[in-house]
Amino acid sequence: MMPEDEPDIPSIYQMKWTFQFVYFIVGASFLFLSYKAVECYLQNPWGPEWQLWLVGTIFPVVGVACVLSPFVSRVELDRDSVTLKGILRDRSLPRAAITSMRAYQNDGYRYATLVAPHNKPRRLTIQLIYRFDRRWDNWTSTLHRTKSSLWFELFDRWGSGK
Repeated sequence: MMPEDEPDIPSIYQMKWTFQFVYFIVGASFLFLSYKAVECYLQNPWGPEWQLWLVGTIFPVVGVACVLSPFVSRVELDRDSVTLKGILRDRSLPRAAITSMRAYQNDGYRYATLVAPHNKPRRLTIQLIYRFDRRWDNWTSTLHRTKSSLWFELFDRWGSGK
């Protein structure tokens, strides 16, 4: 399916409900542990004050990020681009520049890396935790599938090639 044949309405893919649930439980746990640690410390100080500040600031920030992530994180496929939106940043590639896709599994999670090889090769790696539909499948089926290489996996794992 060519971009000219597609409607102007973007497709928005949210996280699967199982991942939403896990993110919510992890975030709620961080918030609860933070609350209980601060409460315990205020009743009976158990260490230096910097530990209270660490637990009282870092844990709630991580907890809120985990709770909000399923609502903010999404993949958008529109006529001109593919965009991965997150809490801290958005990454995008123009659809016309994407020529290949590599699907692989790493540490039990599945990923798809979209590659746009121009003067400076650009990649967009999407963890396959989103509810994709037929439009996504039709578009990705037109892309050239590349095979996994050891160097590519090392760059992806250590974040050097992103």
